[in-house]
Amino acid sequence: MKYLKETGALINMDGDLMHLFEGNAGSVNFDPQLIWDLHKNSPGTIYAICHTHPPGMIQPSSIDKEMLKGWVYALHPFPVRIIVIAEDDGYIVETCYFAQVESKESWLTRNKETPREFKMFLEFHNHYDPEEGFPPYIETLLDNSYEDDSNIIES
Repeated sequence: MKYLKETGALINMDGDLMHLFEGNAGSVNFDPQLIWDLHKNSPGTIYAICHTHPPGMIQPSSIDKEMLKGWVYALHPFPVRIIVIAEDDGYIVETCYFAQVESKESWLTRNKETPREFKMFLEFHNHYDPEEGFPPYIETLLDNSYEDDSNIIES
């Protein structure tokens, strides 16, 4: 497989693709108005913001972490996850981070002079053998981010 670009998606709790976002070789822009509208219409419907990364980059970037932090504040009290999908040593790796922010009430009681507590931790880390397949949302993202060069004849 040849990496082409990052592709992003919003998925619901059932792992269904809610919206696909096109990116470029180094990033994908998630439409904030779309995310906000989905949340306003059905709070909690967005389970995860997921996207592909270049091969070997199985962790969220600093930009990913800042984006996650912003959405955690915006969508509170609903949790937000970020999922990174990348090829690594012949496997497809799915890494999911879960994030929450301290409630405003707790923050005001504790000490509003300090920032609200933001917590982000690894929720799960899956390795998929491409020969055995993976969830449909991952397949869609990979189809849009990678080119299968197994049938390309070099001249």
